[in-house]
Amino acid sequence: GIPPQLARRAMVDTHALSLNGDPAVAGRLMRWATVASMTVAAVLVAALVSDDGDRGGLEAASLPADQTPEFAAHLERHPEDSRAWVIRARMQFGRGNFADSAAAFAHAVERPGKIARDPLVWCEYADALAMAAGGALKGKPQELVSHALMLDAHNVRALEMAGSAAIETGDFKTAVDYWERLLKELPAEAPVTAT
Repeated sequence: GIPPQLARRAMVDTHALSLNGDPAVAGRLMRWATVASMTVAAVLVAALVSDDGDRGGLEAASLPADQTPEFAAHLERHPEDSRAWVIRARMQFGRGNFADSAAAFAHAVERPGKIARDPLVWCEYADALAMAAGGALKGKPQELVSHALMLDAHNVRALEMAGSAAIETGDFKTAVDYWERLLKELPAEAPVTAT
């Protein structure tokens, strides 16, 4: 997992950076943020692999080609099918079509239901929107992450993204808060190797 000393060092570094803006400290903090992101990714992949089907069959291995005439016809006939919009959004994201992905996620969450209550979908939406805008989480993506945390204050991906967004805006104390909460949620055996 994340070595305890690395986690503690990150908290100390972030606090120090918030006080004096030391560039060396900032570099260590950004390296830790990368490690934290890899940890979150590993935990999320493990969770999806062991999913009991609660995601409604949206796993990548079972996704249809979203650009087939049949899929397009389905969305045209059933624009209220939030699960189909999530499928389209994830496949567009995988192709690097981030603006199209964000637009599809926007459709997916616009109606009340299970998809609109899923914090992971809101995080994916934020990620797509951020990537479409050059990778920055500040602004609308940060608002979407905040919404994900309103749905689930313990969501690992939302906590990691909220911490990263806080770093982007220079709010280091808030980043410390989010990442301390993140560390409490990560399993001790989270498979990460820091380089």
